Amino acid sequence: MNINMTDKIEKRRATFAVPYNGEDNNDYVDGKGFCCNDGSLEAAQARALSRAAKNNFQEGDAYEKMQFYYHPDHLGSSSYITNLDGEVVQHIEYVPFGEVSVEERNNIWNTPYLFNAKEFDEETGLYYYGARYYDPRISLWISTDVAQGKYPNVSTYTYCLDNPIILIDSDGKDILPVLFQTINNRGLLIGSYYRSNKKYMTAMRMFGQTSYGRQFIGAFIEKNQTQYGVRGNGKYSKYRLQIKEYDLSDAHDQFLCMPNIEGAFSAEEIEGKFNIILKLDIKNQSANELAETIAHGLALHGSDLDKIIKTYEKVFGN
Repeated sequence: MNINMTDKIEKRRATFAVPYNGEDNNDYVDGKGFCCNDGSLEAAQARALSRAAKNNFQEGDAYEKMQFYYHPDHLGSSSYITNLDGEVVQHIEYVPFGEVSVEERNNIWNTPYLFNAKEFDEETGLYYYGARYYDPRISLWISTDVAQGKYPNVSTYTYCLDNPIILIDSDGKDILPVLFQTINNRGLLIGSYYRSNKKYMTAMRMFGQTSYGRQFIGAFIEKNQTQYGVRGNGKYSKYRLQIKEYDLSDAHDQFLCMPNIEGAFSAEEIEGKFNIILKLDIKNQSANELAETIAHGLALHGSDLDKIIKTYEKVFGN
């Protein structure tokens, strides 16, 4: 017995016209869908995606419907989001370790950038930090820390030393912040990788909003990765920008580390990898003052960055 399945499928097939790739098609499917000319947010989004794919933006398209402003809290987490008219379109509150506790919005659009301004994957419930994924439901990373050898007494899965109220964990992949707050009984500085305070994070984001800051920070971040609100261009991503912050409780120790200077710039090879190092005195500095120190330190010495790296590559053949 032979059954012509193709014929059976053909009889059940239905065709209809629908909006495709944001083209100006006013057809609907079963009375549902959207029209690309109806002025809705969904229409503007479809049209913008289509224009971006074709690199064919048109004057008169309502792209302003896709413009939103993020108003973060002290951790950089998206708290209030407003549109071009200043209207609140989304409000989000979090429990300490990043789970959303309150989420309100006045349309179907929903930002994917939530806790620490990191992208949230609704399917898995994880935040993407660049180097690792974080699960806010259990307050743990789902993989080990690449710098676990630097702090053997701390669980490699722990988020921010279990102190997410005042500490922020960036992705730490290409720009490596180190916070020094204590000296052990042998007189050695104890530094914590990836454990930067909120003043530093705010200052780096402020620096990243300047044209020079975007260029400088972006050079050390892998292409299309994001850190401090800056998208990487990958120019120097095989090298490391290491920022050492000093906030020691003892004034004498602080002076020994940072004597009468707010910032210092150097370059050296560490563990086989070339590092550009910026030392910062963050004690009693506001975020604005720290941003100025960062900008001054990197702008003053960063102009020689190309020369420094080219010399290193010439000598060591990298």
